[in-house]
Formats: sequence, structure tokens, C-alpha cells
Amino acid sequence: MSTKGFYRILWLSAIGIVCAVGLIIYTMPSGTGEYQHTPNNQYRADAKVLERRTLTGRQVRYLEFQVKSTANQTVIWQATYYPATADEWIDYGDRSIQFIHWNDSNTAVSFTLPNQRVLTVPVP
Repeated sequence: MSTKGFYRILWLSAIGIVCAVGLIIYTMPSGTGEYQHTPNNQYRADAKVLERRTLTGRQVRYLEFQVKSTANQTVIWQATYYPATADEWIDYGDRSIQFIHWNDSNTAVSFTLPNQRVLTVPVP
């Protein structure tokens, strides 16, 4: 193979890698959220509001809820909610409001949902 052919392959490979990385960054979700540990620090609950773009440029907004064990980072429970309307949108980045509440015995966590609904999840 000639040196010219080698450089052509090298440049095409570099362009392909840059395009793939750009596509990943373009569609990567971003957002904000809140987390709360249990009083005994055994579990952590997360509530996130995320937004990402599709390959066609459409914006997708969704809420993600998760409960993890803090000992080994095992996901105990997870749910994703795609609000249908703007009325169902909530800002989990608002630090003046607490959206996650653990019960006193560390056996259940409640998430505040849009329209003042509450989702309670039992934890083992």
C-alpha cells in the first residue's frame, strides 16, 4: 500500500470517529434532579428530569426515577415516565422543594409526580 493510500484511510477513519463521537454527544441526555439517602444510608433515591434529541432533531423530555443500594450500587427499582403534555412536566432541579421522601422505617420512598400525585415504592 502506498503512503498516499495509508493517509487516506487514516483520514477517513479519523473523520468516522469524530462523526460517531459527535452523534453520541448530540443524542446524549442532559438534565437535573434530586437525590435523597435513607436515614441509615442503606439506599439512595433519585428523581431526574432529562431531555435528549433524536437523530431527526426532535426533543424528548422524560422523568426518571431510581432506587439504588448504596453498598454495591445495585439498582433496586427504576421507572421512566414520558409526560404527554406540558402540564405533566415537573422541575426536579428546584432546590426550594423536596420531591423525595423516605418513611421513618426506611421501607418505602415517595416521589412527588406532576399534578401533585405521589408514587410510593416499597424497598426491601
